[in-house]
Amino acid sequence: MALNDHLTWLAYNANLLSQIFGKSNIQMDITNVAYIRIRDYPLPSNWKQTNTPLLIVFDNPANIFVTAPDRFYINKGLKSICGAKPTHYYENKGFNDLSHLRWARYSFHIGSNWKPSRRLIKGTTLIDVLDALHLSMTQAGDRIE
Repeated sequence: MALNDHLTWLAYNANLLSQIFGKSNIQMDITNVAYIRIRDYPLPSNWKQTNTPLLIVFDNPANIFVTAPDRFYINKGLKSICGAKPTHYYENKGFNDLSHLRWARYSFHIGSNWKPSRRLIKGTTLIDVLDALHLSMTQAGDRIE
């Protein structure tokens, strides 16, 4: 295992995201590789708003091959199409550790499907994560609190 495998994997994934969302739409914390931000992430059609910034925070980027990202943040004030708060969506303190920075936390966890590879062209990528996240958000928009 090379010391910087996780940096290479994250940079590769940031490049994949830029191919889908546009290079100017992706921001990666270059200094600490602590997050990747998508400035304009499309929300499912059953959410009232059409898009939001999406912040993916990596607790320990060096553990990316072991631990899937599970800290997802989106705008506060989002609602389902019927005007209710979607499930798994937290705006206030408690479960949302970035509420003071005006982010809402969307609770989403990858289970046994997390299998990234150092070989880059194989294995789970952040594209797979976002596909699963979008599905989860669609389901959350249907099941309101």
